[in-house]
Amino acid sequence: MTIILDAGPIVAILNKNDPYHQWAQEQAAQLRGPFLTCESVLTEATLLLRNYPHAVRKVMDRVADKTFQLSFDLSEQLQPVSELMAKYEDIGMSLADACLVRMTELQPEAVIFSTDSDFGIYRRLKRQPIQTLLPD
Repeated sequence: MTIILDAGPIVAILNKNDPYHQWAQEQAAQLRGPFLTCESVLTEATLLLRNYPHAVRKVMDRVADKTFQLSFDLSEQLQPVSELMAKYEDIGMSLADACLVRMTELQPEAVIFSTDSDFGIYRRLKRQPIQTLLPD
């Protein structure tokens, strides 16, 4: 199974005060990496962790050791990402979320590991639900 990683689990794993900390740690322990992600997700995660410098360093270490693999080129996928953001502009779809949805279109067997319930609203390839791993 291919896992596409959102910012929420990154933050939850590295911040013991996050309400999803235990859930995210348990899920990550059961999943096999590497975890695919994009620069927008890392930007979002490091912004949310900015008050935890050691956590930000751990994010970058996981990119360096390829636990988190950057596998998306926005310049090549700009048109479909822009279309997704326009389609969901009433929800305020972030660039990171649009990139992750597009990644599922490029890798149909993938599952998004997230804490964001908006992935239950988004659709891949116009109408297909997205496989997600979300907290209850």
